[in-house]
Amino acid sequence: MGWSGWFKDSGGSVNEKTKDRQGGGTTTEYIRDTGGSKNDHQHIAVHKDSSGRVKSANAVPNKSKR
Repeated sequence: MGWSGWFKDSGGSVNEKTKDRQGGGTTTEYIRDTGGSKNDHQHIAVHKDSSGRVKSANAVPNKSKR
């Protein structure tokens, strides 16, 4: 599945997509615009098992800070 399109939440603009993982479960990826520029975004990934429990998550800081 592709990116859903940008939407607003309390922390700025967000774009998300969910992928099925091999062996069950999903990975939902988020791109978050925290500084007013969608080009300078954070990347967050949340990994869930087949029952929907979060197993791990990771994030990368804004592109300008990498």
